Amino acid sequence: MTIVSLKELRAELQELAEPAVRAQQERVLSRAEDDELLGVRVPVLRKLARTYHGLSLDDVDVLLGSRVHEERFAGLLILAEQVRTTRGTDRKTLVDFYLSRTDCVDNWDLVDGSAHVVLGPWLLDGDLRVLDELAASSWLWDRRIAVLATLALIREGRFEPTFRLVLTLRQDPEPLIHKALGWMLREIGRRDEPLMMAFLDRHLDELPRITVRYGAARAGRAGTVREGAIGPGTCPGAALGAAPGTVSGRRRVSRHPRFVARWKPTAPRARPVCRSKMRMPSWRSMSKRSRTPPSPCRRPRRAGALAAQHAHHRRAAVLAQAGDMGLGCS
Repeated sequence: MTIVSLKELRAELQELAEPAVRAQQERVLSRAEDDELLGVRVPVLRKLARTYHGLSLDDVDVLLGSRVHEERFAGLLILAEQVRTTRGTDRKTLVDFYLSRTDCVDNWDLVDGSAHVVLGPWLLDGDLRVLDELAASSWLWDRRIAVLATLALIREGRFEPTFRLVLTLRQDPEPLIHKALGWMLREIGRRDEPLMMAFLDRHLDELPRITVRYGAARAGRAGTVREGAIGPGTCPGAALGAAPGTVSGRRRVSRHPRFVARWKPTAPRARPVCRSKMRMPSWRSMSKRSRTPPSPCRRPRRAGALAAQHAHHRRAAVLAQAGDMGLGCS
């Protein structure tokens, strides 16, 4: 393509900019001071990438060197389209170009939109040692590229590279790496949940808290994995010996029947009785001899009627005693 097409692409980006989208991007993106945001939606960028997928690598390099965030994103998406339609040596050339320009991939949305569609397809038949090289880099985004690139392997049922990266980067100081690791574990759990949960069980104490929470987010045990056991049929806090209604770690373990039933799906429980609809007997309504409360379904007697009944019983007892002694009562 000629330089005219590059100018047309930049002109379209300027026309498609939205101030509301730009305001949202300024809140969620950790951009550098000299970065410029236009406010173009990602689906719009993908459509432009399909339109301008014929740009040369020199033009893509110009886009990646721009300080406009959307231009760099468009260059990465164009590169992804080219990787999708090429094979063999041409694909390796594109991947090598991508790996040589990772300094331009300097935000989480750029990594998440390019790593698994540019580097990922090449990993299916290429050398996986590039993941270890990226994971050992001091550049934050190189490490996140290594993690996100394994998504292509996960979709093909190859989970071991991701597990290895999770253990390699478990002590990484950056929360963005911890979140990426949990994201990939969650993707594994969507395909083989028992395998992913078994991995978390084995390495629970070694993994960052946020990684465990992200990984188990869709496994029916979200938010309380660190406080309790991960395995099915357990209640939060059970692994720490906490009973329902007590505090385990930083989270309170509820004793509510619905909460316990949710965390113990294998243990059937009787339907809890709504005690708010039951009439609890008072102390005055109990018999003085047995102190046995009447049935909760019956309305207790009033105090006056109960006193009259007791007086009647006392009078009958006196008459019976007088009869036994041979005394008559007129």
